[in-house]
Amino acid sequence: MYRVPNYTQTVSMKLSEVLADIGIDERIVMKRRRTWLLNESIININYQLRVENNLTHILGSQSEGTTTIGIDSDIDKLICYKTLPVTQDWSDWIPGENNLLMIQDNSVSPGYCLLQVLRDDAPLPLDEPLDDESDQYFFKDRTGKILFQKFYSILYK
Repeated sequence: MYRVPNYTQTVSMKLSEVLADIGIDERIVMKRRRTWLLNESIININYQLRVENNLTHILGSQSEGTTTIGIDSDIDKLICYKTLPVTQDWSDWIPGENNLLMIQDNSVSPGYCLLQVLRDDAPLPLDEPLDDESDQYFFKDRTGKILFQKFYSILYK
């Protein structure tokens, strides 16, 4: 059975003191968390008002309240585009929709997946990009699968 060393409480107290000295105490952490939750709510209400079927989650050290002034920490946003059905199984394919199939294999880091583009007329993989303009959204992997790619990245300061 694992036992916690006797000095753990002392180290924890000293760490709390140091964090409080640089501006990270429980009050500030909770204030930052509430601020970013409010920001997230405003973004999602804005989507609803514009009748966009999206959802944003703000993650990371900013929203957790665990960053300090001067670190220049970025803001991590996860935007869910609900207009693109992502399926885990071929049987969940929806006719007439731009479906994406979730692929998790050894080539992908844990916690991540690849999104394979499927045809809208049959539950089959798309074998050619739709047009030249769609190349910014898709790429072909080494096995020939057409995959959805991250098409923009914005860092908020």
